[in-house]
Amino acid sequence: MFPVGVILTTMCMDVVGRMYLKEIHYLGRKLKSNNPFYLLREAKARRRRAAMASLLAQLAKGMIFAHKDYNELARKKSKRKKEKRRGSHVLPNEKFMFARLPPDPPSDCQVVSTSAYSVRLAWAPPFSPDPDLTYNIRYRLKHNEDAKVRELRGIKGNTVEIMSVDSCSLYEFRITAHNKFGESKAVYLVQYTEPQLSPQHILATRLNANTIELTWEPPYKKSHEVKNYVVYFTENPNASLSEWEKIPVNGRRVVFPDLRFDWFYMFSATAVFKDGQRSPLSRALFIKTDKIEFHKHCVGHSKTIDVMDSICEKEENETTALLKRDYVSFAV
Repeated sequence: MFPVGVILTTMCMDVVGRMYLKEIHYLGRKLKSNNPFYLLREAKARRRRAAMASLLAQLAKGMIFAHKDYNELARKKSKRKKEKRRGSHVLPNEKFMFARLPPDPPSDCQVVSTSAYSVRLAWAPPFSPDPDLTYNIRYRLKHNEDAKVRELRGIKGNTVEIMSVDSCSLYEFRITAHNKFGESKAVYLVQYTEPQLSPQHILATRLNANTIELTWEPPYKKSHEVKNYVVYFTENPNASLSEWEKIPVNGRRVVFPDLRFDWFYMFSATAVFKDGQRSPLSRALFIKTDKIEFHKHCVGHSKTIDVMDSICEKEENETTALLKRDYVSFAV
């Protein structure tokens, strides 16, 4: 048994020694460098070369099979995810993709008139393909952090009168358009309400290019004690009130004809009571007249042009008289 053990021991030593010489003793010669991180860099380089080879293979495959319908291939691949994805939706005729978006804000928003306890607002509808368009109005007292925000929802038309507001108070109004896809951005308006003794709902209407009609309602209080009204107006917005022109009015309507074309005017009114006292001024209206319209049949036109136009419409020759006479003229 002793010789067999020696033989086995010798064989194991030879195997271990050969593995040592092959894997460890000549490692420096295989590295061919004194840098210990050579193997790490070599492994990264192999991975980069493999990735580049895969990318070039995909590019070559795409160039070779570019004539094939890849939409059909993508459609087949997406069958597995069809239950998770949202089904396709085809819009009907006369509908657009932006129909799913919230509407634009209302345009031309303005305060039509005010009184002591109400405000009338008006606006133009925004562009929207959705016929079921409604409007929401939120309003509150301005510069009052504790003021409660009130809201009117689902307004169908383009005008509204807001009631139950405080007199001589500054209010902020936010107007938005709403449809089934959302709500638009808000348009802000700020307006004071009238005092109780001032003319209510003063309104300026342009009858023609340079004629303006001013109307109003009686004061909220002491309406039976009103003797007459005084209307102030000016064409200089920077002028002081003492420089404004004023006219007394017995009714609640006055017309200003023959104003300057394409010019700005300001109007305001006050009530005169029987005891001689006057109410505070109403809110000032800032109105602009239209430009003058030149009509070719009214301005810069004469009968000579009509005669010449009638001559040009006919086929004339040298033997035809230019103007109608009692005799005939001939060419010589």
